Amino acid sequence: MKISENVKRKLRSAAASMLVALIVSSIIQTGPVRAEDKSTTLPTPIMNEPAHEYQNSDRLKVTGTIPAEINETSRVDVEFYDPADLKNPLVTVSLHKNELSGLAFEATAPDPLYDGTYAITSRVVDSAGSEIYGSYSNTIWITIDTVIPHKPYMVQDPWSSPDAHTIKLKWSQNDPNPTLTKTSLQETAPVTYAVYRENDRLGDTPEMTYVDNTIDRPGLWHYRIFAQDAAGNVSSSPLDIYAGTDNPLTKRIQTAPEISMAKISGDGKMVFYRINHESVTKFHNLLTDAVGSIQDPNGTAEVMDMDVSYNGQKLVYTTYATDGSQHVHLYQDSTFTDVTNSEPPALYVHMSSDGNRLLYTPQKKGISNRRYFV
Repeated sequence: MKISENVKRKLRSAAASMLVALIVSSIIQTGPVRAEDKSTTLPTPIMNEPAHEYQNSDRLKVTGTIPAEINETSRVDVEFYDPADLKNPLVTVSLHKNELSGLAFEATAPDPLYDGTYAITSRVVDSAGSEIYGSYSNTIWITIDTVIPHKPYMVQDPWSSPDAHTIKLKWSQNDPNPTLTKTSLQETAPVTYAVYRENDRLGDTPEMTYVDNTIDRPGLWHYRIFAQDAAGNVSSSPLDIYAGTDNPLTKRIQTAPEISMAKISGDGKMVFYRINHESVTKFHNLLTDAVGSIQDPNGTAEVMDMDVSYNGQKLVYTTYATDGSQHVHLYQDSTFTDVTNSEPPALYVHMSSDGNRLLYTPQKKGISNRRYFV
């Protein structure tokens, strides 16, 4: 059968169209070389999982392994991302294979980074920086936390002793007197507490309580509690708690956080103590466990010193008054008497065991060693 020229022209046109379509199809299917295109044939870098999720350095450091198959002139880009923008890296660290010893690599962010969480990944790039071989590596997450946690705060009755071998401690993470001058940085990493008795570390706890049941003898024990976070930050100072087991040789009379001074009567029956910022002296009868308080003399701004008689029936103060004057006050029979004389004002005072004599030291330059009797 003879094919007419008209039909030949139509066939040639159709063939040409098919060829163009095939070429266009090939270009669309191939496209530029992307990471995902060769991910099944070329290994990707491997980012090592961090030993700790948190770190206290603002210079992030990560490690990983470069695939052995990459070209000597290629490089690995380690990219640091803010999780809020996983398209544009904050920092890129380029590592060339021929500059490394072996296939392991270490990358450190060149600039300090703010506290927060970062995503880190890596990829292989050719020498021109245009073609990516293989896909992105696994992504690791690290949180920077450089905030030093505040030491634990004291609470009322911070310890108790249910028996001769056990002391229970408690504290708070909340400031009982917050101010407006606190740092704006907030603690990110979880906080735990390290508990020491004397110089021995007893253990760590995420709670704000700790039970020490390893007491082997009566005595007064010094506990220190440090706040620490998962990034390795530790409070610059500890909370100090002095505690003793309940036994015939020790008796807890008060665990207020700020006792400014305390005296015990010579017969061992009465204890008097003052708490900072309170205008009373509290007393505790050790025989009956009766407690009470003595209001400061009128006009008193500050009690400088105090002493007590042998039987605990007399008490003496040296005080500053609200008008700036200094006084000596004697307390007996539920009444204060101002016994200040014309001598220079007193700073320290001592009472004889019978309560009939007072020895005090005046606060005046050049005569601080003289003693005056009332």
